[in-house]
Amino acid sequence: MTRELKFRFWNGNTKEMHEQDETWDKFPLCGENECFMQFTGLKDKNGKEIYEGDVVRRWINSRGLMYPSMYKKNIITIEFKNSSWNIKPRLLDRIEIIGNVYSNPELLSN
Repeated sequence: MTRELKFRFWNGNTKEMHEQDETWDKFPLCGENECFMQFTGLKDKNGKEIYEGDVVRRWINSRGLMYPSMYKKNIITIEFKNSSWNIKPRLLDRIEIIGNVYSNPELLSN
């Protein structure tokens, strides 16, 4: 099974995220303030596409009710490690994108 290869681009100078449907030749390769992020091929519980660098929150099931976890250990940044994405497809119905490491760096602070 192959997945769709898609990217988005963070321009740190203008603080803007650009989607793949834009003209890529106007963007430099990753530099100090710029970076391409790859689509994982997965979507969160709301159907939103998950990209590298996204920050997701795990939802907890307690007594049949789902609620967003407030524990820092249940908030992760999506990364490509050891030849795979650090996200388990079986948890997709329990995670929600809450931002990304570029637009929302405050999500990573203690």
